Amino acid sequence: MFDPALVPPELRTADDALAARVEEAGLNAAQPPEQLLYDGWLLRHSPGKARRARSVSAIADGRLPLQEKIDHCRDFYAQAGLPCLFRITPFSRPAGLDEVLAQRGFVAEDETRVMTLPLVSAGWPSMHEAREIGIEEFAQQVGALRGSPTQQIAAHVVRLKASAPLMKGARRLALVESGCIVAVGSR
Repeated sequence: MFDPALVPPELRTADDALAARVEEAGLNAAQPPEQLLYDGWLLRHSPGKARRARSVSAIADGRLPLQEKIDHCRDFYAQAGLPCLFRITPFSRPAGLDEVLAQRGFVAEDETRVMTLPLVSAGWPSMHEAREIGIEEFAQQVGALRGSPTQQIAAHVVRLKASAPLMKGARRLALVESGCIVAVGSR
């Protein structure tokens, strides 16, 4: 089981402008049609594999009592037939939400780190080739790298196509090493 105490303090602060942009880009990259805003929290309930598409992102404080909001989320996800998952980031609101969730019986499962690296860093471009790919190929490659079943890949395609008109200038890239795709990403 994941122990949140193992997360370095510098990864739990919300004063990193680049990290804030990366988090925002991640939320915007594949907006599922199955989502709603509830008192400052984004409740996504897509049948896909990506937790970002089937979890609560607490992006604003809101006005309702915290316990009421947590209870609402539990009921909402139970009705949707999905586990009630909260994505906790340094930007989650209110501050200290992870401690309140732990007191309510929620258990941290996994840690997700979003890391950045300039493309001109060590080994680039001599060891790798980047190429732009379309929505379908991107979803297929993400699915292959994750080991996703066909229905989750299809749900990812739907999310990407639904958000494409809103994401002017969005690009999907594949990183190729020795003829094999080793990573994919979008912006």
